[in-house]
This record gives sequence, structure tokens and C-alpha cells, in this order.
Amino acid sequence: MTANPPPPNRPPPPPPQRPPPPQGGGPPPGYQQPPPGYYQQAPQQEYQRVYRGAYGSYLNYPLGENDKILAGLCYLFGWIISVVCLVGIKPCSPWLRFHAIQALVMHIAMYGLYLVGIVLMYFIIGIIPLMVALAVIVYAAVIGILVLTGKDHRVPKLGDWVEERYI
Repeated sequence: MTANPPPPNRPPPPPPQRPPPPQGGGPPPGYQQPPPGYYQQAPQQEYQRVYRGAYGSYLNYPLGENDKILAGLCYLFGWIISVVCLVGIKPCSPWLRFHAIQALVMHIAMYGLYLVGIVLMYFIIGIIPLMVALAVIVYAAVIGILVLTGKDHRVPKLGDWVEERYI
């Protein structure tokens, strides 16, 4: 098999037209230096500026576009999403961290009530812890819907404990 030779009457294509590279390697004309402090480590410094450790100060932190959705999913779908939010997605957002930890503790308490209810069910009094666990599921769903709509909710004793220790 032989390759076809190029047609004899066709000229080669012209080289691409590019502007010459700038001489001296300086900034382009009209460039101005940014003001001092323009390039900062924004998330950590913003977090330290807004959050000062005062009661409820996590509410002053600006919310991202997905924070409400992720916080609501923490309540609705259990401890796995809470751990994912805490570890990987948004560890610097104090508002999301508060709701993820509060949801995680609620779900751990709910699973503990399940276990107590299953053990006590053999003694005929197990229906009470299971009903309390069911009430915790409904309460977590209501909180999840509230947080999805943008309202902040704090579980009465648990919210204070979470904020004192982890936020």
C-alpha cells in the first residue's frame, strides 16, 4: 500500500499569527497592584473574624449556598451524612458544624433507645423506649424540614451542650 502524495499545486498552510511575547516579563500595561491584605486566607480568617466563641455566634457566620441543604439532610438521613459533613464537605462552617453534630448526637441517642427498647421488650416494658425513639425520629424530621427552609433550631439541652463543647 502506498501513501498518496500531496497535490502538486497546493501551497502549504500559513503559520498561525500570534502576537510576540512581552519583553521584560513585567505586568501588562494598565495593571495596578492590589491593596495590602487583598490576598488572604479567606475562610480561616473570616471564620476567626466572625466567630469569637460567644453564645450563638455561629449564627453570625455567612452561610454558603448548600449549608441549609446539607444541615437538613443531616437530620433527615442519619449519622452518615453528619459525619461526611463534619469531615469532608464543610468543616469550616460553624453553622453547618453545629447542626451536623446536633443531628449526630440525636441519631446516636435514637439508636441507643432502640437497643434499650429491644432489650426491654422481652420484659414487656419495651414499648415505651421504642415509642420515645419513634418520637425522636419524628422530631428529627421536623428539625430537618425547619433547617431546610432556613430556620435555625436548637434542641433544648443538647444544643447548648453542642455549642459549649464543639463549636
